[in-house]
Amino acid sequence: MQIIQRIKQNRLFSAIYILGSALSIASVMIVVVFLYVKLADIYPERDRTHVYEITDCKVKTKNGFTSHDVGWYTCDLIEEALGSCEGITAISRGCGKDIYKVHPDDGMKPFEIVRNGVDHNFFDLYDFEILAGNIFSKDDVESGIAKAVISHRLAQRLYGSVDDAVGKPIKIHDVEYKVCGVVREPSFLMQNSFGQAYVPWKVARGNSWNVSWYRIIGPYTIKVRVEDDEAGKRLKETVDDVLRRVDLSGMQGFTDDPELVADVHSLASKDFSMPAEFDWEDLLRKYGFMILILLIVPAVNLGGMISGNMETRMPEMGVRKSFGAGRGRLLRSVLSENFALTSIGAVLGLVIAVVLVWGWKDWIFFLDDSIMADAPESVSVIITADMLFAPLVFAIAFVVTFMLNLFSAMLPVWWSLRNPIVKSLSEKK
Repeated sequence: MQIIQRIKQNRLFSAIYILGSALSIASVMIVVVFLYVKLADIYPERDRTHVYEITDCKVKTKNGFTSHDVGWYTCDLIEEALGSCEGITAISRGCGKDIYKVHPDDGMKPFEIVRNGVDHNFFDLYDFEILAGNIFSKDDVESGIAKAVISHRLAQRLYGSVDDAVGKPIKIHDVEYKVCGVVREPSFLMQNSFGQAYVPWKVARGNSWNVSWYRIIGPYTIKVRVEDDEAGKRLKETVDDVLRRVDLSGMQGFTDDPELVADVHSLASKDFSMPAEFDWEDLLRKYGFMILILLIVPAVNLGGMISGNMETRMPEMGVRKSFGAGRGRLLRSVLSENFALTSIGAVLGLVIAVVLVWGWKDWIFFLDDSIMADAPESVSVIITADMLFAPLVFAIAFVVTFMLNLFSAMLPVWWSLRNPIVKSLSEKK
């Protein structure tokens, strides 16, 4: 109750203190949420630091280096080599996302969606929730059968419900597919797994997948989940060894020494422009200083405010000393008030951060170049509860903010309490 009375008596000071703490927490939480969305286990992407991508295949030609993704023959060789590698838990091949129009049967105006060409292992690599039907099989992929797994939002828009979508035809671009399953649609922020329609990669590529040029370099990527960082290093070594042994003799346009290489990196490291393996130290170097500045600057300003506030409270401190209150008790009393104000500010800051992230989600996340800026109109950035509020993250931010505020308050409070009782009582306020 005493703390509440102090807050009421010093409303301006309390309001500024609470607002300063709130803005500090809010700014940190916005940065952390941005990083958290790119790193945390969020549906359907789990353990992203241990999911690797094999892409950007380069080969030396007579006109210099040619760079593209991986060709189908090269994919076959890599997948075969990885099949027996220790520490490899999932291998998936895909040909990337394309934006095509869907032509509804009921005469509705065609609209654009994101179509993703994948294989059956894609749904093992990512933890999709199947709401109706089933995913397409390995035989479906190899045979090039025109089946599609669609998202629940697309199913509801086209057929009215998830269950009614299974078995129905869907025309994407100029190809008609049969819907075999429906999955819960990920957030558009999950760029490695997002799609509104998933179709077998052979169908997605049409007849072009088997042309000779696509044997070595082509439109495909391989995603691999590994058990740990050591398995990730072995993955790169295996890929390099496979590419060194690819026979390119007789292929038109290549040199006698083609130097075939590919880029192997974890998905998280790609998002943060790191080398092959994700590095927490590198991440802290890039963003830790920014977060500390966002915390330290308000703490220093609050320290100056506390120093000024303590000058106005010197007579009060003198009276309490004269009635037997020791310096330690007075110190605990003042710091308890600061803790209460910081706690209120932290809760307010969390609310501000949630409101800003929710209200400005399109602007905040689309600042990232890795997210498609030309998303179709049918796509919206979905913000889920597990993205907005991570209890551990908030707890860490709160503790750090409280400690900084504590240290910024400790010196002026301790210095003020060193004054003798007579001097404290004689202060004119």
